[in-house]
Amino acid sequence: MKLKIFAIALMLASGTVATAQTVEKRQALKERKQIQLTPEQRAANRTSKMQETLSLSEDQSVKIRELHNGIALKQDAIRNDQNLSKEQKKEALKANHDAYKIQLAQILDETQLKKYEDWEKHKMEKREAKQRAHAGKKIEAEETLENDDL
Repeated sequence: MKLKIFAIALMLASGTVATAQTVEKRQALKERKQIQLTPEQRAANRTSKMQETLSLSEDQSVKIRELHNGIALKQDAIRNDQNLSKEQKKEALKANHDAYKIQLAQILDETQLKKYEDWEKHKMEKREAKQRAHAGKKIEAEETLENDDL
């Protein structure tokens, strides 16, 4: 009898700890989302990362920072435009990104451009892997719920 009570108490305690950890993760995510960087801050961060990764010259850094500022301001304007539908925003952001790539190709040399493209490809693969992992967890949770219903 004591063993049963102990087992039940242990199960309840572990469930409480798991719930608390989930709540903490959600709160941390909310806090991260609430800290919105200004377009200028985003441009400065992106430029400094590119400067480190691509070994940019001073002239290239200045040009890329200006490019990033312009792109970030346009992105914010598009995202905040209430007159555009979700699809229109998506198209406008894609056009903005395409224009960015063209202008960037004019600033970087061939070696830097190749390194940049590899860097972007790596970031995309990493993002997709995260999404697949998240989708896998979601599917597992749905299967668990379905099994619980049976």
